[in-house]
Amino acid sequence: CLSRLSPQDCLQWRLWDSQDWFNMTNKLIEIEKMLCGNRVEEAYDTLQILLKQEPTNSQAWYLLGNLFRRHQMWGDAINAYNQAKLIEPDGPAAIAIEAIYDILRYRNTDLINP
Repeated sequence: CLSRLSPQDCLQWRLWDSQDWFNMTNKLIEIEKMLCGNRVEEAYDTLQILLKQEPTNSQAWYLLGNLFRRHQMWGDAINAYNQAKLIEPDGPAAIAIEAIYDILRYRNTDLINP
């Protein structure tokens, strides 16, 4: 998902020079690696620091939502995705929110007692 992030997109949030954009992209990639390597606490701590520095970073909010979703913390995940969606309405957060609602609405009628 980070491959679609371009310097032009970053300029919409605030004026960054290319070095800042490069550093931010590297931080996000490192956080994704932490999540893939099941280093969840480290990823969470790094995301918290990043979001204090860059509260309008939709990719960081999206990754935080992914972290919460992996641990079935549905409310926290939806809140993080909503933050990402406010910043980047056309981003992937809207689809992730709907996916959570689909999970929460699921009912297996075969397992319900009559």
